[in-house]
Amino acid sequence: IFSRHGARLGDDQRVIIPPHLVEAAMRQVPEAFKLYGRREQNNIHYRPGCFYASTGGSAQYVLDLEGRRRPATCKDLHDIISLVDELQYIDLISLPVYLNDVPREHVDVNRFFAGLKNSTKHIIGAVYTTEGLEKVCKMAEIVGGQDWKAKPIISIVLCPVISPLRLDEFATDIMVEATKQGIITHNFSMTQVGCTVDRKSTRLNSSH
Repeated sequence: IFSRHGARLGDDQRVIIPPHLVEAAMRQVPEAFKLYGRREQNNIHYRPGCFYASTGGSAQYVLDLEGRRRPATCKDLHDIISLVDELQYIDLISLPVYLNDVPREHVDVNRFFAGLKNSTKHIIGAVYTTEGLEKVCKMAEIVGGQDWKAKPIISIVLCPVISPLRLDEFATDIMVEATKQGIITHNFSMTQVGCTVDRKSTRLNSSH
């Protein structure tokens, strides 16, 4: 994909992206765009000078009302979203927990179902397979109508970059498929401090 658009593949399998490609891509970024809720008052209009708040996403554990730290469940997700839907200053919902009590192949559709069932705010969430993406989009079409992509009530979060500067195969496949379908994605670099440090330098520092 990179080489077809003007990047160069080095002998060490690194992709070299020239500055003009980066600059051209940046020029395509719109100054403003909208995300939609299922009620007009929950629409999001990103533009210079505006700010919106959302929940965080995909925590594996919860601290419940009895003070226990335990794996998050489907019921936890429904309860949290029901609460957040009533919070005036949370503008959109990033699906806040992973579902540890649901088979992996059903996690994607059950997370977005919880979001769409319990809130009319815009729903952002990760999907973990291309099959899951297909099911989630079908559900968005059922809820939002056949033209839901024109006024998207959901969007997809992806963390495709693994330090140092390597693209995760599965997340990249989902990103490419979502882009082909015209689905908005939020792509985070999620760099990890220390992962790009040279091993030799690490050994030298630890010897001191």
